[in-house]
Amino acid sequence: MSSACSHIIKTHELLLRKLVRKDLLRTYAYYLKFKYQYTSSRLNNGNRAHLSRETGLSEKNIRTQISKLLDLGWAKRDGNDIIFIRLQDIYKQQNLPLHRFANTCTFTTTRQVTIKQLIALLGSKLLEANLERQRFMMQLRSHRDHSGEKGRAIHSKDKNVRKLSYVPNNLNGSLGKTVMSCNGFGRLLGRGTTSGANVKQLMLQMGLIEAETHLRLIRPNVDRKVFNNMQKFNYSGYRFYNSCERNIYQRGTDYISMTIA
Repeated sequence: MSSACSHIIKTHELLLRKLVRKDLLRTYAYYLKFKYQYTSSRLNNGNRAHLSRETGLSEKNIRTQISKLLDLGWAKRDGNDIIFIRLQDIYKQQNLPLHRFANTCTFTTTRQVTIKQLIALLGSKLLEANLERQRFMMQLRSHRDHSGEKGRAIHSKDKNVRKLSYVPNNLNGSLGKTVMSCNGFGRLLGRGTTSGANVKQLMLQMGLIEAETHLRLIRPNVDRKVFNNMQKFNYSGYRFYNSCERNIYQRGTDYISMTIA
């Protein structure tokens, strides 16, 4: 992204997860887009046409989204102007403790960023927090295995980690990586598989994540006819035939790693 007219946006994973549960993450992206479009966080005279020209969004869409923000209390009227409230006030509204506000995740955005890109950026912060929890749990399991402790209970001051209760036995992979399907991406944002696939692809295009393809050998040293019959009569998952190796592979979920801090 260009550094011109850039803004450092501070948010928090706790807020993002709560907004996902309430199906408000997309609305939150509009709030950030409108709030940081102007340094004053104020839409003078409620000029939606001017905001439309600056953002490239339709006036109808802007009217709809601003109406939602007013209903939620994320924006308020001051005479003819519309003011987008402080992020701290959203924390209060969502009953999140303000002392946690200092523990934020940040990203840089510009006036040219689209709503889809904002959602991808917010999703990357949720994914980053997911990786941190997995890293903590893998370290905990490694400590348990080396110490010879029989118990699997987690002891942590962080109540969000403590909610997980136990170290899962099926937690695999290396530190900093996770296995996540398009369906997993969709669940991360409170959406379905197709939406998850779109967000995942956008994150790759924006350079927010790296994806390492995970292949599983299911039939070695066979003719293409065998592959064609499998595709025709027994299709399950995405398979492909490597003609050089004469092997049939099935693609699994990608190994995902973050490319930003």
